[in-house]
Amino acid sequence: MGKWVLVLAVVAVAVWWFFLRDPVEVAYGKCLARVEAGAQVDSNADASEIEKSLASAMQGMGQAVGKAGCDAMREVCRENREGAICKAVLAQF
Repeated sequence: MGKWVLVLAVVAVAVWWFFLRDPVEVAYGKCLARVEAGAQVDSNADASEIEKSLASAMQGMGQAVGKAGCDAMREVCRENREGAICKAVLAQF
């Protein structure tokens, strides 16, 4: 009996995971992951302290702008899921 309950629970989680998750939230998570991956900057050992601080500042600004874009995408899709912008974003992610 316990074995069947476990199997049923696993199947229920799998169905939820693949079919019932909100596609807007999935796209938002992928957007944030892409922003985070794109923000990784190589620190050049030959760079001066000024260059390193500028690179760090630019990295922070890039992350902030990217996160703001992801947040805006999520809000647009929450307001009108059938709109052209939301459909284009969901197709991308």
